[in-house]
Amino acid sequence: MLNLSQHLTQNRTIKIILLLTISLSVQTTFAQTTLGQIFKGFNQFSEVYKVKSNETSNGDGNKTLSINAVRQQGNREFPYPTKGHQLIANPPIFTWPMADFEYPKTFPEEPSEKKLNEYKRYDFQLGQTKDLSSKTTLSVTGLRMPFYNNHKALAPGTWYWRYRTAGGKWSETYEIEILSIVPKFESPKENEALAKIPAQHPRIFKPLNIKNPTEDQKTLIAQYKSKADAALKKQIEDYKVKGEPIPSTATKQERDQIMKFRLRYEVEAIDANIENLLMAYEINHDEKYLKKALTMANYIASLNGAEMYEKSDFSASKSMSTLAMAYDIAYNKISAEDKKKFEKFISIVANLILSEAVHENIGSADGLLAEHFFQHTFHDAFVASLVMKDHLADAKIWVGMLYDIWLSRSPAGGFASDGVWANGNMGYLHVSMESMVNNFLLFRDLFGVNTFSHPWFSNCANALAYTLPIKSAGDGFADGSEEWDQLNKLRTGFAYILGQELNNPFAINYAYKLSDQSLDSVYQFKNGGFLEYRLQHQPKKIAPLNWNKIPQSAVFPESGMAMINTNVLDANKNLFLSFYSSPFGVGSHAMAEHNSFNIVYKGKPLFYPTGYRITTQDKHYLVAQKHSRARNTITVDGKTQGYTQSAYGWIPRYLDGESMTYIMGDASNAYKKIDSLGINWITVLKNANVYDAKNGFIVNEEDDPKVSKFRRHLVLLRPNIVVVYDELEAKKPVNWTFQLNGLQRANMTLNPKDQSLIANSDNADASVHVFSSIPTNKTLVDSSYVKPFDWLNPQRGRPAKKFDKQQFHFKAENTEKSKEMRFLAVIQIDESNSLSFINIQPDSKGNIVVGDYIINGQLNLDQTARLEIENKANGEYLLYGPSNDSSKTKARKFSLSTVLINKTKGFQESIDRYPMMVPE
Repeated sequence: MLNLSQHLTQNRTIKIILLLTISLSVQTTFAQTTLGQIFKGFNQFSEVYKVKSNETSNGDGNKTLSINAVRQQGNREFPYPTKGHQLIANPPIFTWPMADFEYPKTFPEEPSEKKLNEYKRYDFQLGQTKDLSSKTTLSVTGLRMPFYNNHKALAPGTWYWRYRTAGGKWSETYEIEILSIVPKFESPKENEALAKIPAQHPRIFKPLNIKNPTEDQKTLIAQYKSKADAALKKQIEDYKVKGEPIPSTATKQERDQIMKFRLRYEVEAIDANIENLLMAYEINHDEKYLKKALTMANYIASLNGAEMYEKSDFSASKSMSTLAMAYDIAYNKISAEDKKKFEKFISIVANLILSEAVHENIGSADGLLAEHFFQHTFHDAFVASLVMKDHLADAKIWVGMLYDIWLSRSPAGGFASDGVWANGNMGYLHVSMESMVNNFLLFRDLFGVNTFSHPWFSNCANALAYTLPIKSAGDGFADGSEEWDQLNKLRTGFAYILGQELNNPFAINYAYKLSDQSLDSVYQFKNGGFLEYRLQHQPKKIAPLNWNKIPQSAVFPESGMAMINTNVLDANKNLFLSFYSSPFGVGSHAMAEHNSFNIVYKGKPLFYPTGYRITTQDKHYLVAQKHSRARNTITVDGKTQGYTQSAYGWIPRYLDGESMTYIMGDASNAYKKIDSLGINWITVLKNANVYDAKNGFIVNEEDDPKVSKFRRHLVLLRPNIVVVYDELEAKKPVNWTFQLNGLQRANMTLNPKDQSLIANSDNADASVHVFSSIPTNKTLVDSSYVKPFDWLNPQRGRPAKKFDKQQFHFKAENTEKSKEMRFLAVIQIDESNSLSFINIQPDSKGNIVVGDYIINGQLNLDQTARLEIENKANGEYLLYGPSNDSSKTKARKFSLSTVLINKTKGFQESIDRYPMMVPE
């Protein structure tokens, strides 16, 4: 689902107050945790790529992926899990195609007129006999969504399952193996959960009662009262947004966007102050706060909920949960007439949310789907449903559905455990952080479920420091990467909370260092956020660990990323190389950047994506930021990778050594015409009048470059060299364009002597030599494909965005079209910042000598692709491709595997491994 708004987490006030009387004074101390325990998940991901000693040799080690999409959006195309699928947790979530799903034909999609009871239901069976005839076989009927969560772990062993549309023919029977090593993620069954919901009001928003409050809690309480006092003086008309007049030249789409944001700012500001007033009432029980809150709540309840939801789903869902909060706190003080008004608004909006959730198959589809729903709307709907249980006819149904959806489809769509966010670790993970924490509290306090025990959160606690190292620009992927120098206010608090709740001192160390706090002090939350958590938090003191022993690099195969560092905890000494090739495709906030990489040196971007986002409908955004031309990847005949889930990449190989770290990405399936999964992007591209071949889109058969292979090998040679080796094939002759982009600070030029690229930034210099199998033409421009213009922010009452005066785009492109191409790029980074580089050229054998390294990439298209690198100083050796009688690779099992040999880790071999959703 195309996300057309910028998310405003800073205005979302805390809602749930499931508080016990607690006494907080001094920090307790963490139990001892080893680095092995902390980084267990990271180590498991990297180990998966290594050939095991008991693994039988079978072929060359190369595999291909050609299914339509590894991660579907909308309906599923195959059931999960089946034999060979990896399992994230026990119990697994059994899921299958939705029987009455319809792919959207327009954007925005026409709302479904179906009611919940009009959607098809499902039956499910699970047992340990293949014919499922045993007395112990589990049979469940009438499931509302095409998935089943058993909630209780299954015993290790072989299990069988099947499904059907209720009353229809059974599917085939699927087999899975439950291993004892799969982590458990258990929860009460739905009926048990429903029984735990308090019958009396207030059910959720309990009076605030903190004995011996911490300094942070004293501050929060004072802030609530101050905000409530200010709200007492305001009238509804005071909330009107004051932006600059909308220009007469604005398009309809631009005008609609401006008005949408004005609506959001007005309505959500009212909601926020209603909640501030209710909180002040909960603190000191002064009736003036409650009276004002109910007056404003009645105004919100008088608005048209359906119309508000159509214009701004966030505004409607927040208004709904705000009314639920007032309803719960003041249940015995609200008149029957006002209760009916509240109930009507809540019922209208909740039904729209649940209807859309079922219509879009949130229960069964893969990926970071329906992001708005998981960012805020889910929490708002769940709160309202819990409050309205027994008051609205459908509320009990809503509670059961939402309870199962969160436990089964969050985080990351329910099909990832690696702890990163394919749609943006710099910009869009943050939008989900408060929802994740608030739902953690809600599930813990109401149902006794620790949602943070899901493996994804354990890995996220560490991954935060790798996707955005301390005092450094981040990985540079997806929406929000242009704001590399602005630290999101929620990141440090989220890391701290995960560290506290998961007993992870590494995450807490990250939070302290990122926010410039002394490890000897009590952690201070900065700039708001996580208010509910803070009102009941008892700090635990950080335990000392040897940070010199932490991994410097990490691979995240399920989401398709790798983060490679020389010193991840010290930006001033760090070369940070990030890589992206994702099974999630190019939907929502993801970019067309499979097989792309970014380089950050000493905390600042060196080679980095270009462009800006005003909104996702903006012309500049569509063709000069989301487009592959703005990313450090390949364009083919000038065409971008497709804006659709069907255009995907993956990481087949990874090896981490002493002086070398190696990653391989495969983007052979990324250059696609945008299909029905991307109807949203097709619509906005057409509205912007840019959906054609000249702007780099595959619109018809003639435009299609017919890419059949794009394999990129990326190697960091410590301390300061990066090697890129590309294998490229198409079914017709094409122009292959190797790209490197940079912000204004990169200050790029072409060396007139050899056409090498030079970046001369304020804290580092770089030299890039690009060699190829056939001659290329090298060019450098410093202007954007479409000039950025901020038509939105001044009109919605915000300062206009600032843009670089110039951004750089380097291209190396073959002078004659060819079906095949190979590139070998050697990037040197000058640590002295004095433009001091080795003038490199291959010798007669193709060897390139740079510092301690000998690099040889096979560029002859008549020869099998091969990359060989040796460190003369320590003997470390890397080989991809044929051995060519090399004595170093005698232990090799697969003829075209990647081998890495060093003194510490010995002989390592890697062959292609599939993403989790593809059975072996």
